[in-house]
Amino acid sequence: MFMDVDKMVIGQHLSKPGSCWRDFYPMSVMKCQRENCLNSDQDYSYWMTTRVPKQQSCSAFYPDGDIGVAEARDKYISRCVVCVSDYKLVSYHSFTANPPTAPELARIEQKGWEQVYSGYSYIMQVGPGRAFGNAVFDHESCRREFTPTMIAQTYKKDVRFISSNFKSMWLIDNSAQVDKNIKVDSAADRANFIQNYLGKCIVLRRSVERRMYYYSDTPDNYDEE
Repeated sequence: MFMDVDKMVIGQHLSKPGSCWRDFYPMSVMKCQRENCLNSDQDYSYWMTTRVPKQQSCSAFYPDGDIGVAEARDKYISRCVVCVSDYKLVSYHSFTANPPTAPELARIEQKGWEQVYSGYSYIMQVGPGRAFGNAVFDHESCRREFTPTMIAQTYKKDVRFISSNFKSMWLIDNSAQVDKNIKVDSAADRANFIQNYLGKCIVLRRSVERRMYYYSDTPDNYDEE
């Protein structure tokens, strides 16, 4: 997802092929100057983890402390594929705990878009003092799954999951009055947060059957209705 090198963040947008690496390994960069290259103890990389199983608590799923690279790769690091599409994908956020309404979907379809999938409104991921975010209009901001902490940090030859510095940022219902911590560790707590607080979204693509013209020479027989 991103790297922290000498307190500088280098990020990869999740909707871009650069976020999908062929292999997983820590210490993946070196700093090169004119005369030498160096692996620094202050360089970290952050990777997306697998989701917490729906009936399991976060504290029970994630390992308590550092683990080795092989175990992390086999059990906890999320997989990905790079795809080719002829259609532009965008996100549409409801800014409420409810999915977009039927009238909204009808207007969207009328403008030449069709729904690909629904999800939850995701903004950014924070490591220890550094963060990298998403473009809200891009489909990377609409996640199919909700997991409170979605990253693993590599440091030297270890992988760590548990840190109070790891935070994910999500859009919530714009009418929610939140002034206290909302528990999300257990499956029941996460379900409550998803239903009552977490912002919903859909990902759209250009419809094959119906397109919207934006230039001035719109055909005379084009039906706007």
